[in-house]
Amino acid sequence: MDLLKDKGHDVIHFAMLHRKNVASVWSSFFVTEVDYESARGLAKLRAALRTLYSLEARRKLRSLIKTKRPDIAHLHHIYHQISSSILYELHNFKIPIIQTLQDYKLVCPNYKMYIDHRSEICQRCIGGYYYNVIKYRCMKQGLAASILAAVEAYLNLILRPYHRFVDHFITPSIFLKEKLVKAGFSQDKISVLYNFINTGDFSPSHGGNSVLFLGRLVPEKGGEVLIKAAARMKHVDFWIAGTGSQEVQLRRQAAGLPNVRFLGRLSSRDVRSALSEALCVVVPSLWHDVAPVVIQEAFAAGKPVIGTLVGGIPELVSHYETGLLVPPGDVEALVEAINQLYSNPALAMRMGRAARERAEKLYSPDLYYRKLLSLYWKVISEKR
Repeated sequence: MDLLKDKGHDVIHFAMLHRKNVASVWSSFFVTEVDYESARGLAKLRAALRTLYSLEARRKLRSLIKTKRPDIAHLHHIYHQISSSILYELHNFKIPIIQTLQDYKLVCPNYKMYIDHRSEICQRCIGGYYYNVIKYRCMKQGLAASILAAVEAYLNLILRPYHRFVDHFITPSIFLKEKLVKAGFSQDKISVLYNFINTGDFSPSHGGNSVLFLGRLVPEKGGEVLIKAAARMKHVDFWIAGTGSQEVQLRRQAAGLPNVRFLGRLSSRDVRSALSEALCVVVPSLWHDVAPVVIQEAFAAGKPVIGTLVGGIPELVSHYETGLLVPPGDVEALVEAINQLYSNPALAMRMGRAARERAEKLYSPDLYYRKLLSLYWKVISEKR
C-alpha cells in the first residue's frame, strides 16, 4: 500500500477492525472484529458461519464501492474474518480482481501443508480430498475447527468463487504456483512476483559473530532443530528473535546453554541492528515455507542465509552463492553448514556481498512496482 501511495495512486483500505490496525480514513467500512479463540456459545456459531460467508463484509464493501468506486481490487488474506463473500460483490460491480497469495489456503484447509502434532509435511488435500483435514485433526488438533475448515474448503470447491471471480493471482514463489496448478487453477492466471525489500533501509555489513534466527517461534519454523545445533556448537553464539506459541518450550530446551540468547520481539530498528552483528541468518523451516521475507532482509543487510530445502526457500537462496541449503530437520547438516561459515569468514563475506547485490537487482521496490502495474493494466484491459 505504501509503495502504491508513494507512486501517486489512491489506495482504499478494506479490512477487519482491530486495535493494531494502522490508522485509516476508511475504517468505518471495516468489518467488526471476531475473536475465534475466545468466542463461546452462540457467538462461536456466528463466528463459524462468518468463516463460510459474511453478509456484513459484503454489505460494507458494497457501501464502500458506492462511496468511491475503485479501478481494481487487490486482495490479500480475506479468509475467515472477511470471507469469499466479497468476491461476489466485486464481481457484481465488474471490478477487476487480483489476489496475492502468501500461503496454501486455496489448496490446503490449514494453509501450510504441515501437521503440527505429527511434525509432518502433508499434501493429502490437494485435488479436493479435504476430508483429510478432519481425519488428521489438522486445525490445532481440534475436531470442530477441522470440520469447519473442511466444510469451507468443500464449499469453495463446489461454488468455485476464486476460480470464477479472481482475474489473476500473484504468488511470491514458483513453488506455490505449482501447487495451485496441481490443484486445478489455470497457470495462465498466476504470475510469480517475488516480495520486494527496500535495501536503502539497511546498511550492509559483512562479517559478524552470531548466528541469527528471525521469525515466529512455532513448530513448523524449526526452532527445535536450531537449538539442537546450538547444543553441539557452544563456541558459537545463537540469537533467537521473535515470539510465538512454542517460545516457552524452546526456552526450556535451551536452558543451560549459555550460547543461546532469546531477544524477544524486535522493532524494525532492532532487527537491522541484530542483522548488522550477525555472521549469518538461519531459516531452518520444516514446512514448505512460501517465501520468507527474512531472507530478503538478510540479503539487504549483506548476510548469507542458511536455509532448508523446502518450499520457496531454494528459489531465494543459491547454494554456495548467497548462502547454503540443508535438508529440513537435519541437525548434522545444519551444524556442518554453520561451521563452514564460522570457520571461513572470507566465504561468509563473499556470500554476503553476493546476497546484497541480488537484493538490489532482483527485489527492488521499483522492479516490483513496474511488474505489479503491468499486471493491473492487463487485468483492467481484459475486463473491459
